[in-house]
Amino acid sequence: MNSNLDQMRRQIEADDRASQALRDLHKQGLDIESVLNGLFLFCGGSAEEAREGLATAKESRDRFINCADRAEQLANEMERNRPEREALLGYQCHTPDDLPALLRAEADWIRRIVRAKVGPYLDDVRMGGKTKRAKKAGEAPLVSKVNITAGRDQHLVYLAYLVG
Repeated sequence: MNSNLDQMRRQIEADDRASQALRDLHKQGLDIESVLNGLFLFCGGSAEEAREGLATAKESRDRFINCADRAEQLANEMERNRPEREALLGYQCHTPDDLPALLRAEADWIRRIVRAKVGPYLDDVRMGGKTKRAKKAGEAPLVSKVNITAGRDQHLVYLAYLVG
């Protein structure tokens, strides 16, 4: 979204009145990046940018879950093959005994963060302001899906609070 904010900033700076308003907000102690971000979230980007953002967020979520899975697999493997390694090498391995537990704790923490912050929301997002054509076919609409174009009023309230 940085390129979007940069583009918005350039458009504002090209207009004398808008540029002056932005300078006035800065003089009042406001973080201009927060103002621009709020403005972008209210005005929104293109549908393609929204789709790309959603895809990127889903890919990030999947990478985090994959990392957690690998950490847990490594912990299991360390515990499982430690006796075999020690027998093969002929000496006791000096891997800290709590390392597998630390890896599992990290994996659990990652999963909790993903579940709390992004996991449940990403699968329930739909693009656009209309229900699927299934409604026309007489099927029940997907009311559990979150409309990604919704919520602009909340961003406007936040923006008004920020600059008010």
